[in-house]
Amino acid sequence: MSASVDKAQRRLAAIVCADVVDYTRHMARDDAETLTAMRALRERVRDRFATDEGRVVDSVGDGFLAEFASLVNATRSAAELTEELAREAALNPNALELRIGIHVGDILEDAEGRIYGDAVNVAARIMGLAEPGGIFLSSAAELHLGRRHGLETRLVGEFEGKNLSSKIVVYQVVPNTSDAESSPRAKQGSAPTQLEKSAGLPAIAVLPFDNMSSDPDQEFLADGLVEDLITALSCSRWFSVIARNSSFVYKGKPISVPEVSRQLGARYVVEGSIRRAGSRVRVTGQLIDGTTGAHVWAERYDREVDDLFDLQDELTLAITGALIPSVQRAERSRAMAKAPHSLDAWECLHRGIWHLDRHTAKDQAQACEFFERASSLAPRWGLPWAAQAWSRVLAITFGVADDVLEALQSGLRFAERAAMLSPGDVEAQHALGWTSTFARQYETAQKAFERGIELNPSSAGCHHGIGFVHSMRERPDLALEPLERSILLSPRDPQLHFRRGHLGQALFQLERYDEAIDEVRASITLRHDFGFSFLLAAIYGMDGRIDEGRAIAKETQAKFPKHRVEALQAFLSPTLFELHLRGLERLERV
Repeated sequence: MSASVDKAQRRLAAIVCADVVDYTRHMARDDAETLTAMRALRERVRDRFATDEGRVVDSVGDGFLAEFASLVNATRSAAELTEELAREAALNPNALELRIGIHVGDILEDAEGRIYGDAVNVAARIMGLAEPGGIFLSSAAELHLGRRHGLETRLVGEFEGKNLSSKIVVYQVVPNTSDAESSPRAKQGSAPTQLEKSAGLPAIAVLPFDNMSSDPDQEFLADGLVEDLITALSCSRWFSVIARNSSFVYKGKPISVPEVSRQLGARYVVEGSIRRAGSRVRVTGQLIDGTTGAHVWAERYDREVDDLFDLQDELTLAITGALIPSVQRAERSRAMAKAPHSLDAWECLHRGIWHLDRHTAKDQAQACEFFERASSLAPRWGLPWAAQAWSRVLAITFGVADDVLEALQSGLRFAERAAMLSPGDVEAQHALGWTSTFARQYETAQKAFERGIELNPSSAGCHHGIGFVHSMRERPDLALEPLERSILLSPRDPQLHFRRGHLGQALFQLERYDEAIDEVRASITLRHDFGFSFLLAAIYGMDGRIDEGRAIAKETQAKFPKHRVEALQAFLSPTLFELHLRGLERLERV
């Protein structure tokens, strides 16, 4: 054993790992300028951390390793540094930015001042997950930090730790900025990230549900459901969610929704009630636009109480599945009401989605223009890049892509960009999963969808994707459960026709023709799609219902004269496409 190891000292410390975002790209653009900027950044990091009693242990290449005696000092110092770098990057696209991982744990320091230990490995792994310009914390660090000193956190998800003994739970630091600290929202609720603020992302507050039962002991059921709702909604990147500690200050008090909306800085407010009688529970919920007082969504749920935890999980999934699409529809309507030149990045995104849902070549082009504007207004935001990837998937699906190969290649590039910018964003994984599926990279697609479900177990789109991948890989028996789950998770989703149609496709593969016909007909009722119309005709053909199949085929050719069944080759596996052809050929032979 070496002398330096013999003299190693063990202690508890906050470990900070950081590296430069897109360092290779910066070097390829101008290596001399990048080296100069790196030297300046090293001095800046050393000075900044030293001010907060931190020590940079190593700064080789584009990375930094530092340790602090205080976790609060480490996090605050890192937050202030990344905020400064973000402001500079907004003015200069060639400015350097960092991504940072922080963990707290035991370290060993040798005689030369170097540090070692599993805690260093954990911090490095977390840094690798961090978004550009962002700070990610381990659950151990987040627990020690709490909600103090103006620093908020939000759950990102659970990840496999390479060369580590167990999974790691990761949180994102959401630092308050000086302009936010004076606002009511900063004082009473969680602050949005700088990225969300610049993009115009709306916030949603879930208020405590009223206990309408005569038994005050049922209060825990109402509070537990609201806490689960806040946690589930926080997994979505379509809005920011006001922290529980902020929304629960209104518990038991008469409220004015517009006033709550103003105080918390929340565009949308959720309120509701729970009433229990014997073994039955009734839950009501409503979503209100806090700026206008208008009701966006309302629903009532009646359930039998067998297991309270199962009941909370079921209600959480049901309410979340209804709330998210309702907010999305409201945001699209808001964006469509504004003049195009006045839109921020968030509104450009929703204006693009509105056009995308029209599924015409003209609307497709307009959607892409709005997505590009959103990306230019918020270049480090992953959602517009994910939307551009999804637009290519839909262009291929609906036969409006001028060049299928180019659409697929560009879709893959956009999805990879989204995943790079926002590795903790379920929408980025969703886009990567679908573009990889259409590229027949099924293993990559399944991993992306599984990662998305790790980030948000309620992601109907990722459950749908896994089901579709199983169908493409000739495993229709495995496709049924995730497809059915995707429908249950989001029964009002704009993409519901896809899910019903793909469920029908899996049933077709299993030769369960009557069930397949019911699902595909339900899909066509929701949205008349040439692909599912050909599928329905093929099912009738394989089931021997020739006259019905011919009628559907004739109707499809009349409604979609420019579309041919060969277009389905762009996204179906060869075996599944062959099954379509066999069913349609039976209609011609008989």
